[in-house]
Formats: sequence, C-alpha cells, structure tokens
Amino acid sequence: MASLQEIQAWLGSNSKLLSRYAGKWVAVSGEGVELSSDSLSSLTRQFKPGQASELLVTRVPTRKEAASLVY
Repeated sequence: MASLQEIQAWLGSNSKLLSRYAGKWVAVSGEGVELSSDSLSSLTRQFKPGQASELLVTRVPTRKEAASLVY
C-alpha cells in the first residue's frame, strides 16, 4: 500500500497523464489512476471491499477550472 506522500508525488509528476481525466473523479494509488468516473458516487461504487483505504480520491479539474485557481 502506497503512502499519501507517494500518491501525491505520483500526482505531481504525472500531470500530463492526468489531463486525459479532466472533469472526472479519479482514485489514485502510488502506481497510477486505478478508477475513474464522471461522478463521485459512481466512482465509489467501483471500489472493491477494503480498497478505499488504499486510494486517494480527487477530481481532476478541467483546463478552464485549473486556469481559474488562485495560488
């Protein structure tokens, strides 16, 4: 099982790959995107028993949403 830091590192170094999931919810492990869906409820229905604790769930912003984020 990957740590939160490992998953965050994967997210940070794979932004181009994540762009194909723009506007979708994704469940990410330390090795990559494991599941994706248009809605959070649909995504969580895909989880196998016990899998939720091993994944980081987030929504990938669209290009327009990302451009409007304030840092």
